[in-house]
Amino acid sequence: TIERISDKQVTIQSQDDLINMFGLRDVGAGSWSNKKKDELQWHMQKCGEAMVDLGDIIGIDPKLLGFDGRLMLTFGVGDRKNVRAHYASSTKTINMSKMKGGGSFGHEWWHAIDNILVSVLNKKEMNTRDFLSSTPQLAGNNDRLVDAFRFLNVVLTQTSNSQPLAVKILDAHVKEAINAFENPDANNPYAKTVIGFGNQEDALTYLGEQEKEATGYQSLLQIQTWKQYVVLYYNQDKIGQTVTLPIGYGMSQFRANAIKLDGGKVKYWASVHELAARAFAHYLDKKLIDKGQKSGYLTYATNGDAFPSGKESERIIKAFDNIFNIIREEKILENAVADKALMDSIFGFSV
Repeated sequence: TIERISDKQVTIQSQDDLINMFGLRDVGAGSWSNKKKDELQWHMQKCGEAMVDLGDIIGIDPKLLGFDGRLMLTFGVGDRKNVRAHYASSTKTINMSKMKGGGSFGHEWWHAIDNILVSVLNKKEMNTRDFLSSTPQLAGNNDRLVDAFRFLNVVLTQTSNSQPLAVKILDAHVKEAINAFENPDANNPYAKTVIGFGNQEDALTYLGEQEKEATGYQSLLQIQTWKQYVVLYYNQDKIGQTVTLPIGYGMSQFRANAIKLDGGKVKYWASVHELAARAFAHYLDKKLIDKGQKSGYLTYATNGDAFPSGKESERIIKAFDNIFNIIREEKILENAVADKALMDSIFGFSV
């Protein structure tokens, strides 16, 4: 049962409707659809509804979701055992399983944009196996998106709860910390506040709280740097010694749970681009709940060990908000589809 609650209605009566409404390259289906046209019609209708809801949540024109005639969508083609849906990066195709695809469209669309943006931002065809979530530096010269995807990578894999860390107090590092305290950078948002506490415990507590509220990777780096300065400044009488303080970073519970699902190793569940896709499905679910809506073909049942929870969920939602704010503000997708030569090179054909 796929339930939808929304005030935005859409009617899909044919494959052409789906293609034209969402800028898809084509819509295909397995041979089963020749005899079960009503089932294909059901999938197309539900997928159309899901794409409307997706565009509404992330604030992007639904026609851009298919990269203006480039992304392929299929139903029940090459279904894999125990796989609800999959994204084929080599052909830029999302396939929704005939029997189990409902609830997975958001997950697979994230794989698509996570992969395709690598080539878009580098303005040339890149390795089809690359994903920005796992390799943020591939965002090219777009510093804002590099920062945003690095932040996403961190919040997917690291906890915001400080862990014990052994720090050796070295003379050169102490001098650097003293200089930071005595000559604070006026552009650093943490310097004067941290110095004003006058003691290590309160300064580290403050920085820990700021870390939980951060929405960018560079902010995290500034906080981490000031944590180190605080430790060094208040332990300058221990040069040559090692002190253990709660300023380290452990693995997120989200990834730890995924490693357990993988049987103790990083395989499918704990790979960063799969963490990102499940986190995005969770993000969509939370946004729908906030709106009092449901979109069961888009995303479904994103609770449990395979998904983020608690404070980690809150940080991940901020990370996705940040990414899509940048995509909208800089018109990343609009500018991409306007460059026909670039699109031809990335997708391997012309429309």
